[in-house]
Amino acid sequence: MEEKQKKDGLSGIVDVTWLTKDNASFCDDEGFLSMDMGEEHYDRVLLSRCFPFDEPETHISVTDCEMKEIGLIRDLQELSEESREACRTELSRKYFTREILSIEKIKERYGFTHWDVTTASGKKSFSVQDTYRSITKITPDHLLVYDVDGNVYEIMSVDALPRKSYRHLELYL
Repeated sequence: MEEKQKKDGLSGIVDVTWLTKDNASFCDDEGFLSMDMGEEHYDRVLLSRCFPFDEPETHISVTDCEMKEIGLIRDLQELSEESREACRTELSRKYFTREILSIEKIKERYGFTHWDVTTASGKKSFSVQDTYRSITKITPDHLLVYDVDGNVYEIMSVDALPRKSYRHLELYL
């Protein structure tokens, strides 16, 4: 009996609208993601992954421009093909990262570190403030680096970096 009361008590607190092909459709509208849900139309909706590294295509929060949650997508596979592709395009824009293949130089100056790296898309230079806090370990071998402009760089495997690159980075790990 007590277990049933706990479940009933939570239903009054948590009300989740699951978005599927039966109740929602998404489309790219001039670079913004829009959504129709029954009679309601949202000119722009924002997507956020609840588990961005472990489950990138499941449990995706959908909010309006005022950050009010509209609902959750349990799995992109539950959407129509057109909606699924529109959502994937939006997520790839939001979660865009450049993969760092090697680090040519990291130089400290006035509380910032200036990085010269080679990414999968070519050579890049960027600055990082408070380097220790701007590096996030996803696993001991997988890192994210956030620059001062909000760009995200990814090191898929610290161990796979060239030895010289690792020596530049090891001070900050």
